[in-house]
Amino acid sequence: MFKFVSKLFGNSDNYDISRNTNDEGIQSNTIQKQSDHYEGEEWHRYYLNVPYKEKEKAKEEGAKWHPLRKQWYTEGYFVDNDDFARWLDYEPSYTKFSPDFNIVKSHRSCWNCYKSTPVYGVMCDEYEYYGDPGDPILVGSKEIYFSQWYKDDEPDFFPLSHLSNETLNQLSLINHPVIEKCISIAKRKNSQQYCIHCSAKQGNFYLFEEFDSPFRINNAANIDFYKIDDIPLKAF
Repeated sequence: MFKFVSKLFGNSDNYDISRNTNDEGIQSNTIQKQSDHYEGEEWHRYYLNVPYKEKEKAKEEGAKWHPLRKQWYTEGYFVDNDDFARWLDYEPSYTKFSPDFNIVKSHRSCWNCYKSTPVYGVMCDEYEYYGDPGDPILVGSKEIYFSQWYKDDEPDFFPLSHLSNETLNQLSLINHPVIEKCISIAKRKNSQQYCIHCSAKQGNFYLFEEFDSPFRINNAANIDFYKIDDIPLKAF
């Protein structure tokens, strides 16, 4: 269901894998990977809530089925008819999606006691996100405002507080101390993390937004990546 991966990001077109074992006795891979890039028009999708009895009609209109999201969608275009306007998912239950993701563990020097303390987060190689409404879409004689889903193909780190309850519930099925620790953190108010030495709050802004954050691609050699393969990311 998951594997421990120590991952380095570079410019290689291929995987460069070396085997090693960390001090916890977990076998790991060091992987150098270049993310896939999308050419041509900007990637975007419209996701739809299609009733089962209308699925054949949606297919005739060009809609495709997403098995992990369990939703119909159109990619790169909007069909100008009342059915598609009626099927649009105006209020998605999550705003970030990826078929896989990483739980990440790093260390930072506590601002209070200056000792090294472990900190945790989430990382995606690439993900879909729900964008802000842009120009209105014309459906017949009506203009409607609706957000599209876009793809970000750059690696990104974000706090455990972004994980949806659905994803957390699926993670709870994994018996591993790091995963269990992250679930515990995610259920705290604001997913607050504390120094293991002096209990000082570490703060999500400082962990993920500051220029010297422990969660940066250029610091990947010092980050432990726990790859989650069989659970899709649904986050905010």
